[in-house]
Amino acid sequence: MTQRARAVKTNAIDGETMKPARRASKGTATARYSWPMGVGRAHVQGSIAYQGSSSVDVRQDISGDGFNPNSIFGRVRSSTLVDLFAGYDWRSYSLELFTTNVFDERNELARITACGVCTRVHIIPGRPRTIGLRVGTKF
Repeated sequence: MTQRARAVKTNAIDGETMKPARRASKGTATARYSWPMGVGRAHVQGSIAYQGSSSVDVRQDISGDGFNPNSIFGRVRSSTLVDLFAGYDWRSYSLELFTTNVFDERNELARITACGVCTRVHIIPGRPRTIGLRVGTKF
């Protein structure tokens, strides 16, 4: 049996072949509403993004010796992020108040080890809640 065939066989779940490091589900939705207000246009916008849980490493007992790197790394947790925006555009200027990661979800982007023989897992975190004001001009 070839290495590739062995890897595909190892990843079979309930008779279905899955790619080992893909997320089972992922989705994004955005809604924006704008309207005339005074000499310009006001807007509000919201977005939600979901990422399902996933395994970290594509190698899953390819050699057949029983070692799966994911037993060290664990899984990247699923997360849902919400972002909100409100702004105003007039003439050549714009102003926008925004909040990203509104509920301060502690999402994980990845899990890594520092070297090939280490077993200490480092989690790469996503961006924390961010509140800000954008001011712009067009010229």
